[in-house]
Amino acid sequence: MIVAGIIATVLAGWAAIGMRRDLTPVAWMPAWFVVGAALMSGVAIVLTPFGVSLPVASAVAALLALCAASLRLRGTTRSSDDSGAARAHLIDLLPLTAVAPFVWKSAIVPLWSWDHFAIWGVKARWFAATGSLATAFLDDPGFGRSNPGYPNGYPGLLAVLSFGEEIVARDVKIVHILFGLALVVMVRESIRAMTGNVTIAAVAAALVATSPLFWDTESLGLAEVPLMATTLTAIVLSVAPGQGRFNCVVAGALLGWTAWIKTEGFALSACLLLALVLGGAIRSSDRIRFSASWVAVALAAIGVGRTLPAGTSFFSGDYLARAGARMPEFHAILAPIVAELLRVEWLGMWIVSFVIVVRRASLSRRAGTALAAAVAVQLTLYVAVYLFTYLDPAKHIDASFFRIAAAMLPLAIVAAGALLDGNRAPEAGASGSDGAN
Repeated sequence: MIVAGIIATVLAGWAAIGMRRDLTPVAWMPAWFVVGAALMSGVAIVLTPFGVSLPVASAVAALLALCAASLRLRGTTRSSDDSGAARAHLIDLLPLTAVAPFVWKSAIVPLWSWDHFAIWGVKARWFAATGSLATAFLDDPGFGRSNPGYPNGYPGLLAVLSFGEEIVARDVKIVHILFGLALVVMVRESIRAMTGNVTIAAVAAALVATSPLFWDTESLGLAEVPLMATTLTAIVLSVAPGQGRFNCVVAGALLGWTAWIKTEGFALSACLLLALVLGGAIRSSDRIRFSASWVAVALAAIGVGRTLPAGTSFFSGDYLARAGARMPEFHAILAPIVAELLRVEWLGMWIVSFVIVVRRASLSRRAGTALAAAVAVQLTLYVAVYLFTYLDPAKHIDASFFRIAAAMLPLAIVAAGALLDGNRAPEAGASGSDGAN
């Protein structure tokens, strides 16, 4: 059933944003998948409190996607003028080649991450086995180490796509690969939309495809790749010139949806909201719509999250006293973080990104500078957690920072890529419509 779920997801995304001429055609399918994933999950989540079973909720979401797609198809008009449309280029073979090992590796390796089986995977399989997205089971002490307070957007999506049938490793891998491909494409699209430079965009996408987030198979079955694919898709839909009023609302809502995927999605999306608005990516006439849609979706995630068991928090106990005691030795926290970013596994990507940001950030390059600031703020928040955590900071950093940095690197590369070429007009002119068909 996972194939049927993916088809319905793509149809839902197409119905929402259409075949936008300001996006390269190769980006249409990934964007449809990411947008549709949020829509399909959202429909199922809304129906759950009314006692609707997961198979029925998935079927309703699929039926709504089919109906919306048929309406989109009826309203489609073809234009013979392709002069303003975004196009693929020969240099785009570079990221395509770079991402191929990720697809192959994800397909052949087993699911092995502890976090998948203890957190994301166990919740998805419970949803599918019980036929409901209800989260009352998380009150059971047996799920205490499954981070019961984490958002359930990603495991819920796996269950929705399976239509409530058993979730097997192949299903998880397919969804992971699709999100990974979407992430690489959206890195390319975001830089192209902000700068018009397809060479920088393609090279940046290739770098992301060879980064630890893609070659480290621990991420298989975890929420980092879906989180960043959703984040970058929201950025692309925000910065692409042919926003239109409705697409601007979709972009803001999709950015807010990141708060349903991971806990840090709320803070990350709030930083990016400010970056996109202050960086001039959102037209002044659309800023209220964009921000309002983000607020509605993100705050809904916070509201639902407050109904979940708290679980164990890094801020448990007297966290202020811990932070005060550690401040004099703050360098001991910062040193392993810096050392991690300098390791050879990163192929110098953090170093190069940092140098570009330092040398090129300015008010005249608002979009890239604002994105770089958002990355810096988010990384600062992560470092602050190590200051307050009830765990030993050194062990906490050793266990988590590599994965955190791997997830943030695509955003850092996008910011650096945008700064490299300034803020020239993109190759696809602004249409001002809600999407060309």
